[in-house]
Amino acid sequence: MDKKIDLDEIIRKMYEKFPGDILSEVEKARYLYIELGKLLKYDIDYYTDYDVKMLDVYYKSVDFDNITENEYVCTQISSIYAEALRRVRYRC
Repeated sequence: MDKKIDLDEIIRKMYEKFPGDILSEVEKARYLYIELGKLLKYDIDYYTDYDVKMLDVYYKSVDFDNITENEYVCTQISSIYAEALRRVRYRC
């Protein structure tokens, strides 16, 4: 991956595109979901690479301020999405 994924940058662009309180919470959540979906992809090596312990990959933590990879498994992708929602103060 050439550059890191910056959650704060994605959020800043969202607010530039939709200034003020134009977006509802659901619309913010949808915007972030779509934008992260463009940047992240499922790590297929999780199932195909038998040399790697699956639990090590599954429980690998993500540094939200330094996302330098774009391949993750479901738990990591959902953690990244949840952190983005927290940063826009999404009430869930």
